[in-house]
This record gives sequence, C-alpha cells and structure tokens, in this order.
Amino acid sequence: MRLISLVLSMCLPAVATPERERGIPQDEPTRLTLDLVAKPKKGSPTLRVKGKANLPDGTVLRAVLSRLEERWLGSRLLPEPLEGERRRALVEGKAVAFQFAAEEPGRYRVRVELRDDDQEPGVLPALKSVHTRKWEVEFVAWEDDYAAALGRRLAEVDDLVEEALKILDGFSSATASRETWESRKSALDKSAEELLKKAERAGARAALGASVTEILLAVRNLKGNASFFQFGEDGKFAGAVDYRTKKPAKTARREDWSFQALRKDLQGVREVSGREFSAAVVAEARRSGKVDALGSALRDHAAHAGVAPFAERLRRLPEGADALEREVRTP
Repeated sequence: MRLISLVLSMCLPAVATPERERGIPQDEPTRLTLDLVAKPKKGSPTLRVKGKANLPDGTVLRAVLSRLEERWLGSRLLPEPLEGERRRALVEGKAVAFQFAAEEPGRYRVRVELRDDDQEPGVLPALKSVHTRKWEVEFVAWEDDYAAALGRRLAEVDDLVEEALKILDGFSSATASRETWESRKSALDKSAEELLKKAERAGARAALGASVTEILLAVRNLKGNASFFQFGEDGKFAGAVDYRTKKPAKTARREDWSFQALRKDLQGVREVSGREFSAAVVAEARRSGKVDALGSALRDHAAHAGVAPFAERLRRLPEGADALEREVRTP
C-alpha cells in the first residue's frame, strides 16, 4: 500500500520544563505526518490514519473527516467536502491515530487541529510556542478494483443520460395537445420516478457523483414542473408557468424552463462525466503511481466528451498530473 503523507513544519524556541511539559527544541521543527493505513471497503466501512507528531505526550488533537464529492458548477468541476465524523486522540510516544466511519471508497480529507481548550493544564506550558495548529491532508482511499470499474461507471452514466432523454422526449410528445397530456401524464410521471430511483442506486453515483447529480437535477425538474404545464384555449401547449409568480418556471440552472433547455442540460452531462472520469484517473495515478488498474478504460473512452482532449496525457500519468488536473477541472 502506498502511503500518502503530509508534513507541515515551523521552527519554535526551546522551552525548559519538566518531561510532560517539555517544548520543542529550537532546531527541531513542529512536525505532523499522517499516513492512510485502512481504506473503506465492503464489510469494513472504516478509514484509519496513523501519524507521528513531535508534540508532548498527552497532547489532544481533534480531527474531522470529509469526503470529497465532485460538483459541477456550470463551468467548473470542484471537489466539495462533505463533513463526516469528528474524533479526538492523544499523542502518546510521539504517535497519534484516528479511526472514522466511512461507507464508500473515494477521496477524503482529514483536518487536524490543536486547541488549548482540549488540553489538560499540565500540557499547556509546552504548547505556548506552538504556532502551527492546523494540518490538512487528502487521501485517495480506494483499491485497484475501484479504479478498474471507472470505465464501467462512465458507460453507466451515458446509459442514464440516454434514458433521461427518452423520458424527456416522452413528456415533450405528450404535450402535443391537452387531451394527449391528460391521458399520458400519470405513466410519464411513473417512468421519471423509476429513473430517479435507478440513478440514486447506481454505482456511478459514488464514483462520478457530479454527473449523476446533474441527471437527477434535470429529471426532478422535469417531473416537478410538469404540474405547471399550461395549455391555451385551443388546447396547444403554452409552456410551464409557475402559478404562484405567473412567470415561466425555471430549470435547475435558473434558465427559463423549456424542453430544449432541459435537453441541453442532459446532453451536457457527457462532458461533465468525461471530465469527472479524467479527474478520477489523475487521482488514481497519484494513488498508485500509474494507471494500469484502469485496464482498457482509457482506450475505450478516448473519444468521449471530456476525455478526448486529455486522452494522450492521461496515458502518460503521473507525468504532469497537477497541470492536467487544473485543465480537466476548469474548461
């Protein structure tokens, strides 16, 4: 297992105190390293980190685990930290360890903080000169089998998009007249609800969460705004109008509602999913130092929107990983 470590340091003056209260010599930096020692997997939903800290024994450190979930913000792919469990641990023999509940493999961030109000009075004198009190490290917490499934997850998102577009076409054709809509709306609502449940349970939701979220937003918007469908006296479709505001309903992107606007949003998911897949490939290269675990996925999806511009550089990873990730995330 490849360990990922973070070291943050700061030189501090010496403090002449008893053993328990002894500070850090001037020529020795304050240091905290954290290594990932257990990753969440089926049957063992736990993430564990161990570290070394040249802080006095008995020092209390508090830590919070966040899962990094990708979000598409219209033009950028950004990791959003979803805060999970909080833990406290004692430094003993210059070692510290934290264990967190974590249901899914993925990317995680551990933030560690040293606070005076957590400490026993006898430890506080040795901590007076400690100025660096926050540390943060990110881990790619998955195994080869997770990386090997990324290509299948990308194909799964494509299938969900196609299903959503078919349902959208069904809604659109049903608005040919008021009579047609009234006869079909119950069945269409049921099909949209079934797709929402399928997407929420999809394996791609954990691996390519931003992409599946975009599908969910569009289908929920279609289903919800169907109650606002208006027809003129001639029975022709007049759009979705919010009866509360007397204005056109809005899409999830706050555009005026139309079938064309929702189609654009759904078709755009292919670009989002390709970029999200590419970002996961970069993370895999950081985890393992190579991309071999993906098997044929890079070749199979080289022409996919959001992958094609980066395909050759993805195959050369980990070379140029930082610059490539910036391009993947910001079109």
